[in-house]
Amino acid sequence: MIKRERYLKALDIVEEYHKQIKIQSTQEKESRKTLTELWVLEQRDKISTRLKNCLLGISYYNRGSISPPIKYIEDISQHDFLRLRNAGIMTWVEFKKLKGIY
Repeated sequence: MIKRERYLKALDIVEEYHKQIKIQSTQEKESRKTLTELWVLEQRDKISTRLKNCLLGISYYNRGSISPPIKYIEDISQHDFLRLRNAGIMTWVEFKKLKGIY
């Protein structure tokens, strides 16, 4: 028969394992995201100057807001994008086309 101490020790080990799995999964998600600056460099032959300036300035313009600065391409929403100076619907469409969404 299993004693209570051994059961609680095993339960602690399982809880630690779950914490490690959770930490690893969040790190993997972060590592799969593309930094905005790197994406702009990769797309430099296809991207318009207006879109480039919007993407490079998105973390600057988002500094004063409640939400944290946007560092990754995957985190940019249409609402955040269209709040930028000189960003309009046509620039958003160009961005979505280059991302392969549109």
